[in-house]
Amino acid sequence: SADPSMPGAHIRTYALTALPAIDRMVTTSSPMDPSERTADVVQVWRLSDLKLLKTVQVPESKTDSAYRYPFELKTLADGKSVLVHTYYCGFYRLTDVATDPKIERVMMMEHPKNIGCSVPIIEGKYMVMPIAYAHRYATIDISDPSHPREVGSLATDSTFFPHWISKDPNSDRVIVTDQGDGPPMIRLGRLDPATGRITW
Repeated sequence: SADPSMPGAHIRTYALTALPAIDRMVTTSSPMDPSERTADVVQVWRLSDLKLLKTVQVPESKTDSAYRYPFELKTLADGKSVLVHTYYCGFYRLTDVATDPKIERVMMMEHPKNIGCSVPIIEGKYMVMPIAYAHRYATIDISDPSHPREVGSLATDSTFFPHWISKDPNSDRVIVTDQGDGPPMIRLGRLDPATGRITW
């Protein structure tokens, strides 16, 4: 993932999403060691041969740290653009992926209340986002990816740090896990596809 156009940048490939309709793949750069500081970039690759095409800097902000640690990303319904979020709960839309990729911030969650945006799911027009240090799951309406908006929230107790969520394809159940240092925990919930509301 080293890019000659950014000499010395500490890029650590973390997550990926594929856009097969336009022969592209997009990756993020984020650390797994909390002491490691990595470049806040996303990278666009040609899917067919994994050639790196462009490294895109996540736009920095002088007023907040929402740009730090580009974490997970999801290909949007159009198959040509990507929604990226950072661990510090900034949300960015990557467009023109096939030609000249551009990135813009489309949403930010309040700090320090919301830090630890982790591994979400998309179900219909909703993204369900685990937020570790807020001890909650947020439902975000992404039907207009240029203007995502939070429409629901499910709290956990203070011992549970939401990190992963997955949906059972044959029911309305979701399975969630945490990233805490205590005993491993798995919990079950239900996701209403009409409203995006989650209940235990």
